Amino acid sequence: MKKLLFLALVAFAVFQISPARAYVLEGPSWGVPSFTVYLNLTASQGQLGANLATFPLIDGSTSYNQVYANAEAIWSSNLQNLKINTVIGSNAQGVTMSNGLNEVGFSSTILGYALSQYTLGLTMYYYNPSSNPNRMTQTSTAINPGWRWNSYRGNLTYPVIDLQRVALHESGHMIGLGHPDQAGQVVNAVMNSSISNTDSLTADDIAGGQNLYGTPAGQTGAGAQGGASPTPAPTPTPKPTPTPKPTPTPKPTPTPKPTPVPTPTPTPTPAPTPIPTPTPVPTPTPTATPVPTPTPTYPVTVTAGPTPTTP
Repeated sequence: MKKLLFLALVAFAVFQISPARAYVLEGPSWGVPSFTVYLNLTASQGQLGANLATFPLIDGSTSYNQVYANAEAIWSSNLQNLKINTVIGSNAQGVTMSNGLNEVGFSSTILGYALSQYTLGLTMYYYNPSSNPNRMTQTSTAINPGWRWNSYRGNLTYPVIDLQRVALHESGHMIGLGHPDQAGQVVNAVMNSSISNTDSLTADDIAGGQNLYGTPAGQTGAGAQGGASPTPAPTPTPKPTPTPKPTPTPKPTPTPKPTPVPTPTPTPTPAPTPIPTPTPVPTPTPTATPVPTPTPTYPVTVTAGPTPTTP
């Protein structure tokens, strides 16, 4: 079973901070202490054409892969029981999904799904709804090559999009977080469905990740935001995740309802009738044979009317 999650462009969105929990869990999450993401951004950056930035980027990053690896490291540093490892990939298509790898790359489609003009990134993950609906098995992200990508902090400078804040958002999907604003929450979060001036993980984003994978020992407050990637102390068993919302899954072809055994439909037994007399000529006068004990009925009074006459 696959599911799609995307980040749309709505520039300079403003959200009121809510003191209550607002993060939203997708349902499935990882049940392993680490997983590896293949970074194909540099390998697929040829798809950007004229949108390709000049390196180094505004924040000093020397490649798009470096920007995304930094975002993955920020998430890892805020989680106790999950580490996102990154390696340099070579898939010029960006993402494939059919190869069984977790990938990130520039691509206008992912497994046949096209990114619309205003979709900045699209993440897809797989899970098995029948054997283990709570656990992800594969996830990949397509970054829309139709935009001008760079990396910087501060307010969004449209039409140049900051890749790091998009990477933080899509990586949140990769670990099992959804969109708070689409669930009716009003909160400042990178995980909201529209990009905004928020350029780093917020307390609500981190709280969502730590709900799934625990809090690193000694960490308090809003958590780490830097690019360092300390190795978390993984434990064999991650914190159980809440029961997910039921996800519509393709059901196997339903077993047809048992067809009633084609036994002949019994012919209604006719009401007992007097055995006809051997003579086929109808007898005008009713037989004198009494009807078998009749079933009691309500008395009916028959009033004789005038005898019909011929005019």
